[in-house]
Amino acid sequence: FRAAPKPASPESGSWAYEVKLDGYRALAVKSGSGARLLSRNNRDLSSEFPDVVRALDGLADNSILDGEVVALDERGVPSFPLLQQRRTAKHPIMYYLFDVLALGGRSLLRLPLRERRELLERVAMPAVADPVRLSATLEAPVADLIALARDRGLEGIVAKRLESVYEPGQRSGEWVKLRTKAGQELVVGGYLPAANGV
Repeated sequence: FRAAPKPASPESGSWAYEVKLDGYRALAVKSGSGARLLSRNNRDLSSEFPDVVRALDGLADNSILDGEVVALDERGVPSFPLLQQRRTAKHPIMYYLFDVLALGGRSLLRLPLRERRELLERVAMPAVADPVRLSATLEAPVADLIALARDRGLEGIVAKRLESVYEPGQRSGEWVKLRTKAGQELVVGGYLPAANGV
């Protein structure tokens, strides 16, 4: 599931709000042979975050959870540059879970988010330990949450419709990114001159 950027704030009531984490989105997959951490492109990140993988080993076999690997700065704020520098500088690395897609071999993709979240909190989270944490659900008016995120130097808030099912790889508008600052995309191009003018 991918959050779609949207300038307008979703209405309160049928939405859950979480901090938008600035890190690597990753699936935690637990099988009989152990836990693995996979990127959205199916790249195995397990060897890069061995402490996270060890902490996930208590999950039931045939379980899949969704979350984000982040590096925390001295204020406890996720920092993507620090995550990229993790081999040369030591900062706390955490894996924040925010969804569960399968538990003990049972697919949960078609369950509404409110039920998946309840299973995540009640069943999955007790099976894991630090550095795996639960991404907190925030309860306040959305304008206040965005202002607080801006004051704390966070990237923004993610609003998730409580009745949404999990749609892998889709931008359906059921999860919406509410950014604290405008961003720009930059494409860098280049060329190499041909040898001998050919």
